[in-house]
Amino acid sequence: MRNPNVELLLFLKNRLALKAHTKQELVELWQDRNDSGIDEKTVDRNVEFMERLGYEVMRGFDNRKRIYRIIDDYENEILEKIENHLRISETPELANSEIVASAPVQRGIQWVPLLLESINNCRTIEFEHHPYTSDPSKKEVCPVILKEYQGKWHLHGYDIHRKKYRTYGIDRIRDLKQLDKYDWNLLPDLEKEISFFKSRLGAAMPLPGYFKKGDIQPEIIQLRVSDFYLNYLKSKPMHSSQEIIEDDVIHLKKLDTKEAMGFTLVKYYLVPNYDLVKFIMSQLGDVTIENPGKLKKYVNDKFHNLITHISGKHTYTKMD
Repeated sequence: MRNPNVELLLFLKNRLALKAHTKQELVELWQDRNDSGIDEKTVDRNVEFMERLGYEVMRGFDNRKRIYRIIDDYENEILEKIENHLRISETPELANSEIVASAPVQRGIQWVPLLLESINNCRTIEFEHHPYTSDPSKKEVCPVILKEYQGKWHLHGYDIHRKKYRTYGIDRIRDLKQLDKYDWNLLPDLEKEISFFKSRLGAAMPLPGYFKKGDIQPEIIQLRVSDFYLNYLKSKPMHSSQEIIEDDVIHLKKLDTKEAMGFTLVKYYLVPNYDLVKFIMSQLGDVTIENPGKLKKYVNDKFHNLITHISGKHTYTKMD
């Protein structure tokens, strides 16, 4: 493992997912398997960082000693994804093997360990940002949180010069450097911003025109999911807020085959954005919107001609 912070986070996550440990136990277990030592303050800092990543940590006492235990960690597989990438990239027989079939690695993935370290240690970063539609520019950012969605990684942080929170695809980051420490507590509306970022599927901004200005809030999204696709959501939840209502099932009949299929109610707490709409539409009828009615109307009004656009009819004309 190239990055000691990633290795330590994985060690703590794996230990605390199995059973509760005191800080002293974690220090001793780490030192038993590593040349470098850690102290209890390092344990505290890394456990707090795991909570910021989305892990639910239980705190308690055993004989007056503070103990930690991870209760639920399915919400955020970010550490496992980093570990898997590092393991494959550092093992030539896997990285170049024809027996390992996977999607191409996203450009910029090499920055993830340094970004994780910068967030954990509250260090500002500097990089050159290469947008798709404008010229490159230098950025100085207080990194706040990383998110991976469908193989794409995004950094969310506070742009020091623009004085606002921004999201950056790591594939557009070049020449990343770690700079000075910053005070996490001085960032404006930080907890609210993290909560807002987590309540978006992927990294896309809220649907344009859906909310009134200044009134962007997560909503309870109710979807109907077919028996076929429900198994996929059970094995890999789409979002941490996913709630499957097993006893709320309706049966619908396909118009073409007359085949009947059950559709179960699945709830989410999300800010509607294009990633949510793309998820729903990409399932080709296996996922439908039940509520809110406002979202159903928005999708119908904006995308009812989607098939025409995809097929190219009435969208473009050949140039002479």
